[in-house]
Amino acid sequence: MHMWDSSIALLKQRFPSFRFLRYDSRGYRFEGCDKPLNLDVVASDDKALLDALLIPKAHALIGVSMGGITTIAIASRYPDRLERFVACDFHVATDKVNEAAWDQGVQFAKDQGMEALGKQSVERWLTLKSRDSPEWNKAISMVAAASIEGMESSSKVLYHHDETENLRRVRLPSLYIVGAEDGRCTGVMKEFVAANATNAEFREVEGAGQQPMIGIWRPTICPLCPHL
Repeated sequence: MHMWDSSIALLKQRFPSFRFLRYDSRGYRFEGCDKPLNLDVVASDDKALLDALLIPKAHALIGVSMGGITTIAIASRYPDRLERFVACDFHVATDKVNEAAWDQGVQFAKDQGMEALGKQSVERWLTLKSRDSPEWNKAISMVAAASIEGMESSSKVLYHHDETENLRRVRLPSLYIVGAEDGRCTGVMKEFVAANATNAEFREVEGAGQQPMIGIWRPTICPLCPHL
């Protein structure tokens, strides 16, 4: 959840009356999970969190990567619990390429450790302009602190899903953000949103990789503020 630190600091300045809730998803620091994970489970986790905190409806929900597709899942399954949402750098449907990449990542973490995985992952999350910056090193440390077993379990959320029809039914105001240097995700997401999303805006963040809120958080937050 600390990937959002710089962005949250800026948002608090812009929206001093807002309360910001962040949480680590299942498996981040723990040795596995008590049930097989999928989008239904992680969406219900968000609903349970709102229920426990007596929040009838969130002003906005924001997520990136797995959090991005989780945001779509929550908006489609529990639309009465949100006023709007922001989804960043995600694939609305899985394919064999994505699943193979997760399998390779899990095996790499088992063989080399989570810190080594962090050093590998940051090359995609951020751009080379950020190399050895505080944000770069912070991203590595976040991955290093995670559980291998939990990562393997939570990665299953991104297997065998297709939220296309669910997204088409969503009518909540939405903003889709993608880093311009997030590989094939950039073009795929742009085309998909244009063809399928309703009541939606799309913004591409120049100079950003797969985690724009870490690498260049100010250009990421600026288009987000009018949506909130």
